[in-house]
Amino acid sequence: MSADFILKRGNVWYFNMRVPDDVRGHFGENQWRYSLKTKDRQEAIKLARQEVATKDQQIAQARTAMGAPARKWQYTSIKDLSDLHHVGFMVGGSLYKMGNTATNLSPSIQQSQHITPDPDNMLSVVATRVIKGKRLAEGSVKDYHVSVRRFIDIVGDKDVRTIDRSDVEKFKLALIRMPNTRLPKVLGMSVQEQIEWAESNNAKRIGITSVNKYLVALQSILTWARHRTAIFKDVQAWESPCKGFIDATQNIKQDSEEDDDRRPFTTEEVSRLFGSGDDFETGFVKGRTTRRWMVHIMRWTGLRLDEAAQIRTYDIQKTTKGLHYVAVTNRAEGQKVKTDAARRHVPLHPELIALGLLDFVQSIKEKHGEDTWLFHDLDHTN
Repeated sequence: MSADFILKRGNVWYFNMRVPDDVRGHFGENQWRYSLKTKDRQEAIKLARQEVATKDQQIAQARTAMGAPARKWQYTSIKDLSDLHHVGFMVGGSLYKMGNTATNLSPSIQQSQHITPDPDNMLSVVATRVIKGKRLAEGSVKDYHVSVRRFIDIVGDKDVRTIDRSDVEKFKLALIRMPNTRLPKVLGMSVQEQIEWAESNNAKRIGITSVNKYLVALQSILTWARHRTAIFKDVQAWESPCKGFIDATQNIKQDSEEDDDRRPFTTEEVSRLFGSGDDFETGFVKGRTTRRWMVHIMRWTGLRLDEAAQIRTYDIQKTTKGLHYVAVTNRAEGQKVKTDAARRHVPLHPELIALGLLDFVQSIKEKHGEDTWLFHDLDHTN
């Protein structure tokens, strides 16, 4: 779970979540903020994850109690993004309109106009089912929660069968105007408030990678619901409404060698890289201690650069049979892995131990403590 919903006061962590505008009257408050009764950040994040799931259910129930699912919906397009907070559902006929012009609909969208929203099929509820049903890395869980929360803030909590391309368009248009910031006061705002803050402060906006990330999360939820549940059993010829909105990211290659200051390894360097340990030691790892040990660790374990850089002293462990290994994990602040499968235990090659890695680890513990970064001179804030 993201740290977006925790706030530290003194030494204690608090749960901090904004109440959506449309249900504030139901709950009688604008913000949920209360102590999680822990001083440990990781524990606070786990507790906050549970609280967010509970609040999402309460919000869905509140919207149901306020009569939303009993209506038939007509969707309107955004004429002015400054009016995003007014965009919502209108009671009325079954014709989808883009401005004043009637638009031809695909069979699935035409049919969705006659679907009575079901509380069990609302996006907030379905997302919880999907997150529980999929084996997601912690970072992906965060992306799903944030994507759903922002979609609901922009469009509303809809029956997933009735989410159409105009909803996704509104979602994307709002996302690209949101600020790229970690300021707690801004993160606690609604999407529209964040957009207004970004405009008034000339703030940097989130990049296309982040926009795609939230669109992919939404698409994954809808696709999973379509193919792994009976929710769409009465909807024919369904196609993901996100199709075409997720921009392809291109890796721009250099047009010539003159534009690229990198060069390939020479034959001599390749020989040194895969040659004897002594030659490698003298030829490649001269300089700082960090440089020396990171190169050795990557060479003898196969870890990637970012994996080696985020090792903590307690990640170097020993089995009951006396075999040493490094734990690649995301359990501590500042550590992350790409997927669940990337969390693993990698045995330490005897050569690493012979070179003195364990002595190096012990020296760092004695100097900086038991729970510390193995490579202190690296920037671990990003």
